[in-house]
Amino acid sequence: MRFVCLMIAAVFLSMGSGCSSPKPPPAPQETEWRNLPSSSGYLKEDTVWQGRVLLDDDLIVPAGRTLTINAGTVIFIRPSKSTKIEPEWLSSHTELQVRGTLRVEGTASSPVYFLPVEEPADDEAAWSGLLFHRGARGQISHAVIVLAESGVTLSDASPTIEGSLFERCRYGAVFQGEDSRPLVRGNRFEQGESGLFCWWGSRPRLEDNIIGDNEEEGLFIDATSAPELRGNRILNNGIGVAAVHPDFSPAEIALEGNVISRKVLPLSGGHR
Repeated sequence: MRFVCLMIAAVFLSMGSGCSSPKPPPAPQETEWRNLPSSSGYLKEDTVWQGRVLLDDDLIVPAGRTLTINAGTVIFIRPSKSTKIEPEWLSSHTELQVRGTLRVEGTASSPVYFLPVEEPADDEAAWSGLLFHRGARGQISHAVIVLAESGVTLSDASPTIEGSLFERCRYGAVFQGEDSRPLVRGNRFEQGESGLFCWWGSRPRLEDNIIGDNEEEGLFIDATSAPELRGNRILNNGIGVAAVHPDFSPAEIALEGNVISRKVLPLSGGHR
């Protein structure tokens, strides 16, 4: 079994000299993580996580419930391709789905970690990621999220996302729906297939993020979406920005004040 000790160390090396990088936690041996307190199913009451926790199957935070994750908490995820799909579960991978409130309360010196207990043998994602359903609330502050299908997916939801690292996720973040208008500030989205996706009328506020070293698009914008972009660095991706948009009209999509390398690619047609 291949554990993620070296991968975690690489995560912190990649965060750059501008961030204070605490010592990464060691990945537990199998006998250890199997004995960690575990969570799955439906959260039945307001809950606080701290220390080490095992997410060993899908977990839903239902409407009216709050999950708070304290600074320094390590959530180990057991990868699975056969978790529940219908009617509530959106992915066959292990997922944390939010319909109520999720508060990830990491700090710069004590982040919250979401780490698979083993790395997939191929290039597939190890888990699904954090999924915020319509109307869900919360914040993601100073989290480290690795090897997810999508680090965070917002479907008509607008939690604040700040100071976090999304690394080696297939998609760093996906915003979809007209009520997806989060503030996304000071994060890094790196070394995935693509960085950020804006779908179906979403309008996220993207400020001071680094979106870099992704294989394909750093930022994809469909014809109905219009993110606000301020002070972002979109660097060394296969394509800087790809947009299904006629002309990048400043009234709709403003690129001033951002640094974009490679190229901006206008695409024809509707949704991707």
